[in-house]
Amino acid sequence: MSLYGTSSHSHSCRQDRRLGELPRCVQHTLGFPDFYGRNMHAWIDCMTSVDTATDGLTAVTVPPGAILILRIDDPFDFKRRCPEQYDALIECSAFVNFRRTEIGESPVLALLLNGSCEPR
Repeated sequence: MSLYGTSSHSHSCRQDRRLGELPRCVQHTLGFPDFYGRNMHAWIDCMTSVDTATDGLTAVTVPPGAILILRIDDPFDFKRRCPEQYDALIECSAFVNFRRTEIGESPVLALLLNGSCEPR
């Protein structure tokens, strides 16, 4: 997973195989705080505030009105190796934006699935 257009920091989650490992991987990548719960509910909470630096929930932030793009390299390989993590990332990213639009805020998160159009 890489951050596109917002930071040069990236971290590979290629070895992560269980759903519980995804939140730990992104904690490192996005700089979630030590008290972060390391589950997808906590991930949603942190990502919902990615444009509010004063919340202190992510080291990586975007200005209000901007969108953080998470680049997922080789998405078909990721889906093949870790289908639960892949589905959770898609669903939770969508929920972050839904949650924000429900209270009148703009979406803040996008996924860039970077790689082959064809599953291997």
